[in-house]
Amino acid sequence: MLPQIQGVSSDGVISWGYEPDIRGIFATIRPGIEKIIASNGEPFVPEDVYMALISGAASLYVGYRGDEYTGFAVLRGI
Repeated sequence: MLPQIQGVSSDGVISWGYEPDIRGIFATIRPGIEKIIASNGEPFVPEDVYMALISGAASLYVGYRGDEYTGFAVLRGI
């Protein structure tokens, strides 16, 4: 069963939803992943995130303002 978290930001502007198309969106989120790694010294590479998403070990949620991409969240259960 795929996670189906859906929501809208508190100001009602940004819609967040589960993104099942990892291959289709990864090029878009990769710069953000690289920025996170560089800013806080995470001990992984973008490919580690990709594999976690593809394998189902993590889930990707993407935010949109209308049709415009605004950001992402990668969540992993423990």
